Amino acid sequence: MEKIQEITRPVLRAIQPKIQAALKRVCEENGLQLELGNATFMSDKFWLKATFSVDTGGDFKPQMEQDFISNCWRWGMEPSDFGKSFTTFSRKTYTIVGGRPRATKRQIVGKCNRTGKEFVFSALEVAAFLKIAKEKK
Repeated sequence: MEKIQEITRPVLRAIQPKIQAALKRVCEENGLQLELGNATFMSDKFWLKATFSVDTGGDFKPQMEQDFISNCWRWGMEPSDFGKSFTTFSRKTYTIVGGRPRATKRQIVGKCNRTGKEFVFSALEVAAFLKIAKEKK
């Protein structure tokens, strides 16, 4: 592969799996867990968020999942609501994949079941959608 002259989105998408594989190998050698976050870039440099934690042998939960479970009571939800699906008025279905405890307006992170993209929602909105789904059953 030739040297990178400029950082662009396609370049970053091409090298990100290589970086992930190298970091995963280091984590396995040292007994760590890896959680990769978003990448941001400029034309000459990029930043990749990586969170490392000690592997305790138990279930490793990503930070967004931990944030949801720890704070769901503030939003009128239960820890068991994590991973549940809800349908919006536009007939799109999302699955709860995390929480944002420091957010004031949109605290719930949902992944679109069709596209796989993540979106943020108001906790009140999601609680209402979950209630509607429960009533339909």
